[in-house]
Amino acid sequence: MHMINVFSTAVLFVILPVSPVSSLMSPQTQTKTTWKTTDLPPVIKGSSDWRDYKALKLPNGITCVLVHDKECKTTACSVSVGVGASADPRELSGLAHFAEHMCFLGSEEYPKENEFKSYLSAHGGRSNASTSMSQTCFKFDVLAPHAEQAIDIFANFFVCPLFTESGAGREVNAVDSENSKNVSNDGRRRLQILKALADPQHHYSKFSTGNKETLFTNDEQQAAFVREVLLAFHRRHYRPDNMSVVVVGPQPLNELEDFIVGRFAKMKSRHVLSKKDDDESELSLAEKLVEDCARDMPDDSFGSPSVSYNPSFKPELQGGWPLMLTTKPLQSVRQLYLYFPLPPARDLGDRSPYSIMGHLLGHEGPGSCFAVLQDAELVDAISVGPRLAEADQSLMQISVSLTEKGETYWKDVVTTLFQYCRMLEKIGRNAQNGQNSDGGESMDLETFKGIWDEICTIRRLNFHYASPNDAFSFAPNLANSVRKNGTEKCLSLGSLLNESRDTLPLDAFVDFI
Repeated sequence: MHMINVFSTAVLFVILPVSPVSSLMSPQTQTKTTWKTTDLPPVIKGSSDWRDYKALKLPNGITCVLVHDKECKTTACSVSVGVGASADPRELSGLAHFAEHMCFLGSEEYPKENEFKSYLSAHGGRSNASTSMSQTCFKFDVLAPHAEQAIDIFANFFVCPLFTESGAGREVNAVDSENSKNVSNDGRRRLQILKALADPQHHYSKFSTGNKETLFTNDEQQAAFVREVLLAFHRRHYRPDNMSVVVVGPQPLNELEDFIVGRFAKMKSRHVLSKKDDDESELSLAEKLVEDCARDMPDDSFGSPSVSYNPSFKPELQGGWPLMLTTKPLQSVRQLYLYFPLPPARDLGDRSPYSIMGHLLGHEGPGSCFAVLQDAELVDAISVGPRLAEADQSLMQISVSLTEKGETYWKDVVTTLFQYCRMLEKIGRNAQNGQNSDGGESMDLETFKGIWDEICTIRRLNFHYASPNDAFSFAPNLANSVRKNGTEKCLSLGSLLNESRDTLPLDAFVDFI
């Protein structure tokens, strides 16, 4: 199954088989309660990583990672929640994104809507959040001396949010404004084209941003129902066992632990159905709607069962492949996109064939596909990697920057890329059979092993010697990884630390290519 998209003056798709106030000058008085936490497997870190880590689980089920970074001037905190637009009711597209917005609008402890933003603004801080198809992530940073108060306000968004009726109406406008901005973004426009090509019954096809039309709140009765569904959605998905928390700062680990444990441990699960009780007879209409749509989203949390391959792109939906679509970009670009729907590689871990596929298809050395096309003055750059990496499917993307000549001869570019893929498949099958491509004793297997060993070496060097990201970027990336990959490998997964030439995933490579 293959998909191609050319994005140029006409673009093609082809598918082939808070101001500070006096009450904020010190943290809210914390009830001195001893919370029993559980130590989790320690984080594997690189040899040049000076940061110290501590992983623990709170008594309510939240997974936390504390990071002491002596070089930090700020403290950053992030929460990752295992829910995204895949769990939206189709009748209320954008509900997960709407819930993300509403979480920032005050809590029982801090009811003023702009309290958090005002506090951060007054103390060198900032905040943001994002909603994908499978997760929602919140983050902020602030000058380190003011971290405890900021964490107290932030934690209460999850412990006791308000979700006021007046705030709901205003945030629908904010969601609509964000969607309006996306309409003029070429990347978001391509995303909607992909969603339009997907199986309309598949969760990937859902409109993730939302707008006034999908979150209609003009009618008073309808607005009340939307808020009821929003509250049911929050109860269903914003559960302690479905969240991870990361805090990064210059404070000692024990101080960071004091900041986090007593505040987030107070969060209770408000899910109306227990895991052992599937009786939905007592659910309200809003709760039933949320519960039904929750089943659309595959579980990608650490330790969850494997998910069967469930592709959203199917040739029968378009009457067979190949399919080519041309779209006109808003910016002047010459871009070609090829898409390959493939099975998920989550269960393969570091032995995912995507590593070697991306390396070979994106390689720029002599004899590579890129070198041939560049010598022909057809391309300026080629990049390869997953466009989607969900629990139930993947979508490999080859992005090609075309020259002016390449825009005219784009078919030659596509032909060359597929000839290269077929060559790699042939060499891979010969390596499987122990034969060389010319029928002699196999050198192909040794070549593949050498390439895999080179990839492993480069990944290990990057892991051990790369400079760390700033706390504001590092905290959300780590929180998302902790929720999906567990604490031990939250940093190292993908770095191929335990792989060598003898662990070459040749069979998977041949199957996927």
